[in-house]
Amino acid sequence: GEVSLFYKCKRTATIMSNNYLTLGKMSEADFKDFLNRFDPQIEDKFREMIYTYDDPKTKFLLKSISKIEYFQGVSEKTKRDIVYSLNPINYEKGGILFKPEDVADCMYIV
Repeated sequence: GEVSLFYKCKRTATIMSNNYLTLGKMSEADFKDFLNRFDPQIEDKFREMIYTYDDPKTKFLLKSISKIEYFQGVSEKTKRDIVYSLNPINYEKGGILFKPEDVADCMYIV
């Protein structure tokens, strides 16, 4: 859940218990408090761990944005920040993404 808490995105993994388990749950507020109260480098440690994730969806998105001219020369860390900040939107074939008169309130990466 750390990716979701850092980037305000949907969870990136499915976790399933194979046996009896006791789970500890930490709210978003408690997680942020934890980051602020303890070792100031703990957030960096979490982010470094996140930057090593190598799931198929992340690999695909990293490869895709690396082909975009604007992102040429951008660090891998920044590209991962972009990937985890994206909110996927699905459209049917022929669906209109936006029209010329629409006011831009975000950036789309197609």
